[in-house]
Amino acid sequence: MQRRPEQRLAHIHRRPYIETKEHLGGFAVVDVPDDARARYGAGRIAVAVGWPQEVHGFPHRVALSTDTQTEALS
Repeated sequence: MQRRPEQRLAHIHRRPYIETKEHLGGFAVVDVPDDARARYGAGRIAVAVGWPQEVHGFPHRVALSTDTQTEALS
């Protein structure tokens, strides 16, 4: 459903959407040394926002703009 500022009525789209329980409300990318730290961080976020969190690892380390050349290769 969308609402345009100049309109008083909501515009409803009639097409398939995912269920609300499957909707992604956002995500965070956190650089941590191991899975235990990732789970700890997700737990803190879950407590802060009151919603369960999922933890997914990246298949390899992605070079960040703040990394040095040596860190990016590890």
